[in-house]
Amino acid sequence: MAADFSEVVQAVTDRTGEEMPPESMIQLFRTRYVDVNGSERIRRVRFVQGDTETERVVEADVQVAERWHTIRGSGGGPIEAFSKALHEVVPGTWDIIDYAEHARGAGAAAEAVAYVGLSEPGQTKACYGVGEARDVVMASFLAILSALNRMQARSAQ
Repeated sequence: MAADFSEVVQAVTDRTGEEMPPESMIQLFRTRYVDVNGSERIRRVRFVQGDTETERVVEADVQVAERWHTIRGSGGGPIEAFSKALHEVVPGTWDIIDYAEHARGAGAAAEAVAYVGLSEPGQTKACYGVGEARDVVMASFLAILSALNRMQARSAQ
């Protein structure tokens, strides 16, 4: 993701001929990776135990490409279940190829930040998204949706 963002920053500085102040870099980062199609992209998330001890089921209403969809998927954990459910809305062979998360701040009430990279057939570069939430699973879901919305916008160009 760092290489992807450095290319974006380089393009801006090449175009303007000026160094980019830190505040502008933060705003550019947020616009590109966090605030993709608005921050309210998921609601009514439900987690259910699957048929086996290790299976998790996720149900949610999500916004993809400016349309709301109700999804349901199962997997070995919530991120896999969410990803499988999204494949029903956005079919194809895209997949999560990079994932990281950390806390921003200290203590039990710290905000979680998740970073996701998606692969897409015919593309040599991953498409990245970032999610922020008080819950690490929700931050992960938002990061996936951000990357997916960016991927769809890139494909439409």
